[in-house]
Amino acid sequence: MSEKSKNLFYKFIGGVTVASLIAVGLWWLNSLDDEDEVIDFIQNSDDSNINFNENHSKIKIVISGKNIILNSSNPKEIDENQISTLFVLSDNFDIYIVIQVKDENEQNEIFNSISKHEIFTTGILDINKVLFCSTAPGKGHIARHIESYIFVDDDVENINNFSKFIPKIICISDTNSNSLINKNNVEIVQSLEKSSIMNVKIN
Repeated sequence: MSEKSKNLFYKFIGGVTVASLIAVGLWWLNSLDDEDEVIDFIQNSDDSNINFNENHSKIKIVISGKNIILNSSNPKEIDENQISTLFVLSDNFDIYIVIQVKDENEQNEIFNSISKHEIFTTGILDINKVLFCSTAPGKGHIARHIESYIFVDDDVENINNFSKFIPKIICISDTNSNSLINKNNVEIVQSLEKSSIMNVKIN
């Protein structure tokens, strides 16, 4: 093989190698789920008790805590107006509550406060299924991680981002968002108790 042919051959091999490395790199980047980037649980007190993949006869639902379950004027307390709603939903749904917090101190304050509420102490809801995250997208990632069928949130951008991954989304909002109107799996209601899931019955 002449020197020129050798050089062409080496350039060809080098080009193939670089192209292969780029292809592998792109495949790896595309294979990364957003969930892997934001497993940003700030762990609850004893989440080791949760088997996220266990079989449930009830439908899994993840509800964003702030502005929906927690009191909007005092997010360290459950909104008493939501107790009857949660009680009804607990008959048919396996309820997880996810709360976005700014740091671990806020997490501890909220957890220690709501864990004393009778809806948890009587076993209607499981305190170990109250989860925390540090970002708004974290709520959606948690909903995906536990494979919930329904995700309830009041963050329109978050709902837009996760509506293609979760079968049913309920948006709690006083106004109809143009970006959500054409999404068939998104229901927009002013409050959780006005949503269609309140009428769900599992035999």
